[in-house]
Amino acid sequence: MTGRLLWSQEGERIVPTDGTAPTLIAPTVRFAERDGRFGGELPPTPGEQPDAGERGIRQNLGPEGLTFATGGTLVVTALEGPLLQDGPSATRTAGALSRIVVRTRTGEVVSEFAYPQDPIFADPVPADGFANNGVTAILAIDGTGPPRFLVVERSFVTGVGNSIRVYEVETTGATDIASGQPIAGACRCGSGWSSTRPPCRWSRSTTSRAWRGVPSAPTGPGHSSSSATTTSRRPRSRSSSRWPSGSRAPAVGS
Repeated sequence: MTGRLLWSQEGERIVPTDGTAPTLIAPTVRFAERDGRFGGELPPTPGEQPDAGERGIRQNLGPEGLTFATGGTLVVTALEGPLLQDGPSATRTAGALSRIVVRTRTGEVVSEFAYPQDPIFADPVPADGFANNGVTAILAIDGTGPPRFLVVERSFVTGVGNSIRVYEVETTGATDIASGQPIAGACRCGSGWSSTRPPCRWSRSTTSRAWRGVPSAPTGPGHSSSSATTTSRRPRSRSSSRWPSGSRAPAVGS
């Protein structure tokens, strides 16, 4: 252990509709020395780099979760929401596909996995109120070998409150999408998770979804079949609150 602090920032993407110059800031993972000096940074993956089109991070939905894995030799980030090229954000009727990125401490991408997010748990009050869902934290729970993680998903709905879920995530057998292609191209899964019509039939169970009564291997109209797999999940705990929670940049000691 070096005693340095490792933290992530989500970047920025603001594209005005009046033709003025966009604000495009790439997300990074940065090291800080114990005395506060800058200690270096890990660059974004090619897919995370924002542009003025339909590629890269969404505003405030970059790498939110951060952890070490495999004895501290790997740095793992979890995107709060899907990249623009990976499909829409979660809605009341459909979830989303975000990414878990595994790097070395020097920034080399080792692997990258699709992570299936839940749909938003309730309708907002009033009906046009704000509502969202996303990944806010990730923690490696294996010392060595193929990593398993605990992942926190949280959803806030105006007039209702929060829903917070903790999933145990297994990446063994999941499709590695580190080459930079959109998830839709790797997994042929374009519509996101749905509480009534989940897409895609995978070669293995993507999650235990007993809480929502959704089968893990859905088939039927509009559902594609693919040998690609997302990360597999099973619920560990769930809580709810009537009050919105604050957020802060994740940081871990290195």
